Amino acid sequence: MVYKKIKDEIFEKYIKKVGDSDILPSERQLASEFSVSRPTIRKALAELEDDDCITKLSGIGLSLIHISEPTRR
Repeated sequence: MVYKKIKDEIFEKYIKKVGDSDILPSERQLASEFSVSRPTIRKALAELEDDDCITKLSGIGLSLIHISEPTRR
């Protein structure tokens, strides 16, 4: 599945290389960067959230992605 590849790429590019409390690019920016649809990005981000790698925070009407300590299963 495409979203699993995107999930791994997001993990490698952003989560492994940045510290706690950093913010990921928006879904729209990630979709553009990886040349996939926003639903594909959402699925990848949902899996990263299930793996406790990121936490979604709401603010100013936007869903922000907040990086927490990754715990890979």
